[in-house]
Amino acid sequence: MTGTSSGQKRNIAAEGYVAGSPAALFPLDPIEYGNDAGRAEYNLWCAVLMQMVVDAKLYWKGKTSFPVAHHELRQAFDDLFRCGPMLRHVCEYTGHDAQWISEGFIAWCELE
Repeated sequence: MTGTSSGQKRNIAAEGYVAGSPAALFPLDPIEYGNDAGRAEYNLWCAVLMQMVVDAKLYWKGKTSFPVAHHELRQAFDDLFRCGPMLRHVCEYTGHDAQWISEGFIAWCELE
């Protein structure tokens, strides 16, 4: 970044750019990186949703194959059963319909 004043560098840094980057200026926000932007974050939130469902199912069946706090399983069950705030929060990041997942979980519980 030759030819820029220290004031310009501070302004650029304040807007989310790294001054003096060897490659060029790049935004720090992952959304700006193209089609795969946020893919890892999306996969992480999907894994969180999947784990909530697994924990709720384990609570409903009353058994676990690994050591886990019973209250954590109950929290996952209650939240899925009532379409609670954890489920809605996770679904905001995954794009799933929280009400649909809750209704599907209730239907699964009725079949078990």
